[in-house]
Amino acid sequence: SPPPPPPPPLTPLVYAPPPPIAFPYCRCNDTMGISPWRLADAVTRTTTSVGNMYTFTVLGGAPVDPLNTCAFTPLFKIEFWSNPICLRAVKNAYVNGVRVAPQWDKNGVWKVVKLNIPYLGTPGPVAQVALELDAKGPCPTLSQLCRQVEGKCVYSMFNPETNCCPIGYNVRATV
Repeated sequence: SPPPPPPPPLTPLVYAPPPPIAFPYCRCNDTMGISPWRLADAVTRTTTSVGNMYTFTVLGGAPVDPLNTCAFTPLFKIEFWSNPICLRAVKNAYVNGVRVAPQWDKNGVWKVVKLNIPYLGTPGPVAQVALELDAKGPCPTLSQLCRQVEGKCVYSMFNPETNCCPIGYNVRATV
């Protein structure tokens, strides 16, 4: 009998960009990958006396376009595109274990400011950002807090001048 036909050639996976959204609510360069900052895919959840604590890992790395003016900027703040009904759902926030004031902005944006993390050129974890959601509030889970695109929380990471604000989608809201 003849030998079996060869398998079809492998094709690389191609990911379509997420649909356009109106977030963040400012004028800045929100192109994915233009700065060295992103959040790790994994989010840890722990139960506290208040509710659920979600911890995000901030990663530094190489920007997609090293010639872009946003390529090597420090990280000043992270904004999460949140549901407006979740105002005050974040009871506590922490950066590297130090408590910081939870901040809300227009249209349900939850943010952590004054991070002031310099670009060091070394890829990997540079900080931990945690938020504690009130179990008795309107949004006790991350999936309720986040406005989502394709099941993922949407966030934006800003430089100190706030002219660079690349969007990220890689935090799963189902944790």
